[in-house]
Amino acid sequence: MGFLNIFGKKKSVGEIGLGIDIGTISVKVAEVTRTAGGLSMTNYAIAELADRSDALNNALQSSSLHPLTEDLRLYLTEIRKRTGFKTLTANLSLPCFLSQTALIDVPATSSEKTIASAVFKTAGAYLPLPLTETTLRWVDVGEVTYPDGTKHRKVLFMAIPSERVAEYTEIATRAGFTVADIELENVSAARALTMGNQEPSLIIDIGGRSSTCTVAARGVCYAVAQTDFSSDSATQAVARALSISPKRAEALKRQSTINYGAGGHELSTIVTPILGVILNEAGRARKIFEDATGQLVKQVIICGAGSQLTGLEQYITNDFKLPVLRANTIGTTVNYPPELNELLPELNANLTVALGLAIKNL
Repeated sequence: MGFLNIFGKKKSVGEIGLGIDIGTISVKVAEVTRTAGGLSMTNYAIAELADRSDALNNALQSSSLHPLTEDLRLYLTEIRKRTGFKTLTANLSLPCFLSQTALIDVPATSSEKTIASAVFKTAGAYLPLPLTETTLRWVDVGEVTYPDGTKHRKVLFMAIPSERVAEYTEIATRAGFTVADIELENVSAARALTMGNQEPSLIIDIGGRSSTCTVAARGVCYAVAQTDFSSDSATQAVARALSISPKRAEALKRQSTINYGAGGHELSTIVTPILGVILNEAGRARKIFEDATGQLVKQVIICGAGSQLTGLEQYITNDFKLPVLRANTIGTTVNYPPELNELLPELNANLTVALGLAIKNL
């Protein structure tokens, strides 16, 4: 278990937000404080699995497994003990692979009550569990006009097994935190990366064991896609192809440059098929949004553990023909202590979801 943290000086603070992002190979926590100068990240912690040599078995959670409850509790307890968080009341994220999502049509004149009724009536067709065992959230995507002139309202609903909501809440509570709210990780990322931006953005979050693709604008997510192909998938592919350890493969992967098209370096040709699967899912989220709303995605934002590969921006630009930005919540949406300058690329890549959770109520 490794920690990165900063202990800010005690301040006279009006509001403090804490976000806990439980990933597949790490736990990230961010504290954001509202001061006269705006929002500032005043503390953070990152606890990562020390042994990732067996990527299939060494995971805190995955789409096919229940979370390792005791391991997660220990990680969170250790974070609480080692950091000087000014509050222990936190917003908590759940991984996107736990949810079922879909865009549905409701009448254009629908009220909030009508939308809720339509979501409950439609959701059952998409869910493997009874509605009584499911926690539902939805987002009003907006009104669209079809070619025949009829108008409808698009609603994105997200359904999570209530059992999982209770499970994660209990983990955090036993670790000494009070859970104020729970939401899907893509909702948090949308808030962190697109709040204040009117143009639709495609967020590609390449995680340790899964990747999430979200179209968002104004801090709200409008379309979602997910795949189990991830940063560790690429590492395992390099390890198998070169008959080396995953640790060595991870180091080589980080040193390599991703090239688009033929003639790339050997490592690039091993990694790009994995990226291709992830980008296919990103393209699917883009198509869902553009087909449903008639709007065009204007840019791509990349974040997550696997987003720091050299050449990745240009690779995605060549594929999607869109400008590609790296996550930069720290330094734009929230301020930071100057001593963190050298760590900004890593922190921005890894703390996106935790920051989105922390600023939710600020």
